[in-house]
Amino acid sequence: MGSIITAKCNKCDFIKKGIKIECGMTNHKVFEGYPYSCNECNDFFQGNYKDPNLCCPSCSSKNVVIYSEHKLNKEPEPPKQKLSFFSKLLGKKERVELPKFDIYGYYKCPKCNEFTMEFYKTALYD
Repeated sequence: MGSIITAKCNKCDFIKKGIKIECGMTNHKVFEGYPYSCNECNDFFQGNYKDPNLCCPSCSSKNVVIYSEHKLNKEPEPPKQKLSFFSKLLGKKERVELPKFDIYGYYKCPKCNEFTMEFYKTALYD
């Protein structure tokens, strides 16, 4: 089940609504939504982690990062390899499990560059 979140800066009133994170039942094979930031033009957008050609919608740069790297006082978690004991017995391959996007805390605002932006869950989707 995925979530729809809103980003809001408490200092400069930057607002971005309708950001889909994670995935739903119908699109889980092709879509894994996360908020992203462009290192070239400083744009803030929703991107698909599973898209190998992910680029900024504003400037078409491929120099983008998952927004969790812009959290105050937090090191980004690397993706984890996860495989259960029974899956190992059956000879299944390991799958990459992405870190959950932590919506709680203060993030760097793309407009004022202060760590005053927060995320709020506004809806769930499936």
